[in-house]
Amino acid sequence: MLGPTGIGVVWGKKELLNKNCALSFGGMIDEVSFTSSTWAALQKSFEASTPNIGWCIGLAAAINYLSQIGMENIRANEKEL
Repeated sequence: MLGPTGIGVVWGKKELLNKNCALSFGGMIDEVSFTSSTWAALQKSFEASTPNIGWCIGLAAAINYLSQIGMENIRANEKEL
């Protein structure tokens, strides 16, 4: 989507994302005890560390740019090519 290398988005149905199996740990954990742990709220459960703010701003700019062009126009141009 023309954004900086290294940033991405997880898009899915909320009920399926709530059943996630985390592969790494960081901001994803809400509470830890000697016997168990709980996952953080949905949005934070996929964040393994502090987000790179510059990448986030770059991705937002790319999304705004593509939205101004219109995804249907981009698709039409791709089909023509």
